[in-house]
Amino acid sequence: MPQQTPDSPLVHSGEDLDGFVTSLDGFMRAIRSSRGRYIASQDDVSDLTLAQYHMLEALLDQDAPLAVSELAMFAAVKPPTATRMLHCLERDLYVTRERPEAGDRRAVLVALTDRGRRAMTRKRDELVARRQAIFASLTTDERDQAGRILSRLAEVIEEYR
Repeated sequence: MPQQTPDSPLVHSGEDLDGFVTSLDGFMRAIRSSRGRYIASQDDVSDLTLAQYHMLEALLDQDAPLAVSELAMFAAVKPPTATRMLHCLERDLYVTRERPEAGDRRAVLVALTDRGRRAMTRKRDELVARRQAIFASLTTDERDQAGRILSRLAEVIEEYR
């Protein structure tokens, strides 16, 4: 559980907590809604979905293949779901799957194909452009505050594993 910081009171007013919860819930709703609009705007059926991108993102900067279980963790899905997703990605020639040891059928390593690497790079560029647009819409002070607050929230959330 997260530690109390020296400047955080042990007791919070209900109004403060309600305001924080309302703001956090609104932020999370906006993220989900934005993802939904982004997904709906994708008209190229041959392109990677956002879920596929998030699962394969770790491979983009790797020189070596990764295990299905590692990719599942990155995508926040269970390994059987990752396996189903990878089946489609392999069929569409975005990834290759190989078994490093003939004796263990569960051990499967996944690597991007050249086609997969190009698709991932295009998707990453799209997402970077969207983030740049969000950044540009904020004032300098808002950018500074957002950076500090989002970093701190990430730290606190990570402590709740």
